[in-house]
Amino acid sequence: MTDQERTTRALIGFMDEQEAMNFFKGMGIPDGKTDDDLQSLWKEAKSALEDLPSPNLTAEVVDLDPQYAERLKGIANDPLFPEAVQQKKWSFQLVEIDKLVCFQKFIYSDYAESMIKGSDLTDPSKLITFCLSEGASKKPIATASTVQEYTILSPSQDLRVVGQTQMQDPITKRRIFGFAVGWGLPFIQVVKIKDRYFLRNGYHRVYALRKAGSKYVACVLIEGQSFSDLGILPAGFFGEPLLMSSKPPTFADFFSDRISLPVRLKPLTKVVRVRAEEAILPVTLPVSSLQREEIPPEVAVDEQGQAQFEDFTIQKEDWNVYRLGDKTTLKLRQVLIRVEKDPKAEIGQPNLRVLPSTILMAVHAPSKLKGSPSLEQFSPQQLESFLIERNLKFRAIRAVTNEYVTTSGTKITLQLGLVNVGRTKKFDANGDPQYLVNAQTNIQIAVPPEAIIASEA
Repeated sequence: MTDQERTTRALIGFMDEQEAMNFFKGMGIPDGKTDDDLQSLWKEAKSALEDLPSPNLTAEVVDLDPQYAERLKGIANDPLFPEAVQQKKWSFQLVEIDKLVCFQKFIYSDYAESMIKGSDLTDPSKLITFCLSEGASKKPIATASTVQEYTILSPSQDLRVVGQTQMQDPITKRRIFGFAVGWGLPFIQVVKIKDRYFLRNGYHRVYALRKAGSKYVACVLIEGQSFSDLGILPAGFFGEPLLMSSKPPTFADFFSDRISLPVRLKPLTKVVRVRAEEAILPVTLPVSSLQREEIPPEVAVDEQGQAQFEDFTIQKEDWNVYRLGDKTTLKLRQVLIRVEKDPKAEIGQPNLRVLPSTILMAVHAPSKLKGSPSLEQFSPQQLESFLIERNLKFRAIRAVTNEYVTTSGTKITLQLGLVNVGRTKKFDANGDPQYLVNAQTNIQIAVPPEAIIASEA
């Protein structure tokens, strides 16, 4: 095997014939095997699976020792943690590995086994670090760019687009639109749906633990309501019919030499490409969809021309929840991302400028409104043209005020209010309708007396 080739354990027995052949020949290295040879391997794995009884999916769940409560509290305060649990009921637990249901089709066994070399994870403290953070891991990344395109590459398949971003250059005042690129969340997550426990992420670490003889994995155990709470895309993973069947793939199957076969893979590179395209089209946008560009006040800069900012801590962040007239549950959230200092503020006024994020949205629609999942993204102007129901009725289920405190003691609150909402004919990656929302943000700044700019003598 060359340095670039990878060794995997692949759940061939759970694949259909065409899927298995595509894996063997498309991603794998056939090693001189003919189509008949590869087909025979699949048939043997499929037959071995059919001979097995339905698995017991009742995973054992064990509480973590209370002595680690402070350690776990620190993990829960990680800025990325709310993204993992998404307002669901959750807890830190030890969950039995073998009975975890798996939607991932293969694992890089060589990489997983290297993760645990020299580690003694019989120490619960080290186990918690291994399972609930990836602070020590470094993943290689490379970039290439042209005038209107960025390409980001990595041999790690964990590279992904993690969100949208927009800002303004403090010097030129030009608007900047783009995407944040990074890695998945560092916490091993298990989602309980009905009577089964699904491993949502951390497959390689869990494989390493099981290979080393561990029975349990430390994880964030999330109480899900429906299959969509797994947040997986149909392409590349096992689908809902198999995962909710009487014989779904479990983590124990990765260690069955009859069902899970070792396969050498060709070197793979994950590519994320962000491209800016310009076009002139013979269409007219409705006036209501046009946004007047507002030039924000001048941003304070230091001697190097960099914007000055003040750090802050999160006191409270949560989702606003609405029930729409079409029975959809809509969740909206806006968080504080930056606080900039403004030395040119008027006397007696706060010298801080608050920059909130774009509005985050989560949609949970009834099955009758769902459609074909799509990865397409649209601007508000585009969504306006796709509206099929405007001004939906809605009622607030939960209205929250996000609270922050800066290092100077200034208290900042963000309160988001939904003004109107419409449903479009487009669907997101989960098959939920895409909605066009109009919401307003009320920002309050409470400055302690010592932080207010003093009057001139």
